Amino acid sequence: MGIMRRTRLISLWLTGLLVGAAVGGGTALWCLRRAEPAEQNIRPFLESYFGTWSAGDMAAYRAHFDPAAQIAMVERGEIVDIAELDPFVAGQAKLIREAPVPMVERMTTFIAEADATAAQATTGWELQKGGQKITGVDRFTLIRDPQGQWKILFLVFYGR
Repeated sequence: MGIMRRTRLISLWLTGLLVGAAVGGGTALWCLRRAEPAEQNIRPFLESYFGTWSAGDMAAYRAHFDPAAQIAMVERGEIVDIAELDPFVAGQAKLIREAPVPMVERMTTFIAEADATAAQATTGWELQKGGQKITGVDRFTLIRDPQGQWKILFLVFYGR
């Protein structure tokens, strides 16, 4: 892994820790507490995220992200790519457009921790690609925009 990617990953990780500290009131054990009302708001947001991707509606898919979002893909414990929003969405659009068979991705598991400002969420997912099923995990750091809507600030995803 190059020094630039390692530096960006460390930046993502540190930002996640800072958001985690803010969400948890400054305690390192913030992830052990749950905030049920926030989960009710986050689950539909993430279901929409998966649904817009599956529908190939890249404008609606992109709207789930904060403009400063960064996305990391991990394979077998190695960071394969870290992308900013526009190149990532363009790559996803190309992937869907050039797929030989329709692809549908759905959320299979969900857990979240949040307060009024930020959240951490983890989802399991299943990608149906013709007769093939691929499973994986998405780990999100979410923030609320000025209108109070959730936006994805950081996403790390990987297959199982």
